[in-house]
Amino acid sequence: MDMTRLTLLAIAEADQLGSSALATTPPLFDTPAATTAIHQLDAAGAIDIVLHSDWDGNRSWRVRHMTDPGREVARLIRDQVIWNRLKVDLLRSGDPFTLLVNTYSDNLALTMAP
Repeated sequence: MDMTRLTLLAIAEADQLGSSALATTPPLFDTPAATTAIHQLDAAGAIDIVLHSDWDGNRSWRVRHMTDPGREVARLIRDQVIWNRLKVDLLRSGDPFTLLVNTYSDNLALTMAP
């Protein structure tokens, strides 16, 4: 699994968005392990992340950039439904390159380098 894919899955778990549905692949979907992984990636300079909290106390990660050329994830994951749909589509597709999810009126595009 490449670093981009690992990072995206770790973001989902760090935000605690329903790991039980994907419990078949531990320890990647274990929240403490994923939280540790994303902080290690951040400390290594592989990604630049900030933890965002809205007025209601909901938490989400914003990935500002990844160091590898062409890897940009600049969209705030604002909604559990959007992210859960993204996780399912990412795992089903098996495609580590480009994924577009259209949920509600939002478009969430993730472009990943080969």
